[in-house]
Amino acid sequence: MAAMGELWAPGGRPRAVQDHGRRGELAPMLQVSENTGIADMHLDPRDPDILYVVAYQMRRHVGVLVAGGPESGIWKSADGGVTWRDVSGGLPLPLLGPRRVLGPDDPHRMDRVYAADVRLHVTEDGGRTFEPVNMRFKHVDNHAVVFDPADPEYLLVGTDGNIYESFDRAKMWRYAANLPLTQFYRVGLDDAA
Repeated sequence: MAAMGELWAPGGRPRAVQDHGRRGELAPMLQVSENTGIADMHLDPRDPDILYVVAYQMRRHVGVLVAGGPESGIWKSADGGVTWRDVSGGLPLPLLGPRRVLGPDDPHRMDRVYAADVRLHVTEDGGRTFEPVNMRFKHVDNHAVVFDPADPEYLLVGTDGNIYESFDRAKMWRYAANLPLTQFYRVGLDDAA
């Protein structure tokens, strides 16, 4: 499980968790610094002891989001998360040797990669160059990109302002206006009936 940390506090500190009524501290497998959380984690499908995590340095202040920094990067564990090493050096050139780490969601072109951030960017050359995709009539703050294994032109993008889909690799976007979605920044819960 990846944990970014709290939004309005240092991002990398361990967070308290509730476990069947017992309150305890979630001990991190990897803690880069108090301002760097873990944004994503992937298992190598060929070896479950090999893990990759994305460290993301961030701090939120009133009126500004410090998003990214020198502590951001990619870390690798070969022993199920007991020890970690920073493998960020040399991005985007051969990061992990001759093999590539690919998820099951990008089956069409190995060198086409989408970078989801405030703006959406794409590379066609494995990360050497990135270009912004068309964002006209589309909300910013992209969080997730989903592909259709049967259609290389299809994109589904989750943003702060709902989801958008494209049938022509982002030349035009369709807004999913019929979905009652919203974004929560903070939710408080209690056990009261």
